[in-house]
Amino acid sequence: NGTGIDTWIPPEGYATRTDLDDMKNWVRPKTWTKDCVKGPIVAWHQQPSVLFEGKVRKWVPWTIRGMLWNQGDSNRVDAPRYTSKLHALWNGWSKLFENPKLPFVYNEQCHVGGEEFALVGRQIAFSDENPCAAMVACNDIIMPDVHGMRKEPLARRMVLQALKRVYGRTGLRTDSPRPVSAVSPDRRKAVSLNYARLRIARCDYGYPGWGQEA
Repeated sequence: NGTGIDTWIPPEGYATRTDLDDMKNWVRPKTWTKDCVKGPIVAWHQQPSVLFEGKVRKWVPWTIRGMLWNQGDSNRVDAPRYTSKLHALWNGWSKLFENPKLPFVYNEQCHVGGEEFALVGRQIAFSDENPCAAMVACNDIIMPDVHGMRKEPLARRMVLQALKRVYGRTGLRTDSPRPVSAVSPDRRKAVSLNYARLRIARCDYGYPGWGQEA
């Protein structure tokens, strides 16, 4: 709970990204103090690779069919590098678990506002760059609760991606709506989306049906 991506990335993953050399060369202090804080690394258990080494390494190289990744906003202070960190995570896990086409399904940042917008943008960029990855949208079912109490609809969307990418099922609607352009004719905003089935007429935080699926 509350951990950043940094602590789950193995050293083998950091080694593939030159822009993450500060994480790769991180030296763990013998005693954690406030002077050790740097960016998203705010506690001992948030240090690069600590939880991977403590929780995951022992399972290598057992076979895994794919990954479901659900992370909060711990990395919003380092959002510009989040795409690179997702690459490092995937590169490390796919190498160590000997699966060069490891399916990787992850959910959109649950609470979007302010700094989180930048983080979501970097999440989208990763799925564009890695054909094995897919991001599942969730703000329509999560908001306004930052922790996302409605887990079942989100899990259902992730399962659809897993059925397609891991088990080869076809004919499924798996991709979340994604905006591709926007115009403002006659003081009204018109947004075009890919993978959308619904036409949204109104969407605000005061809407009584917010979070309900159509």
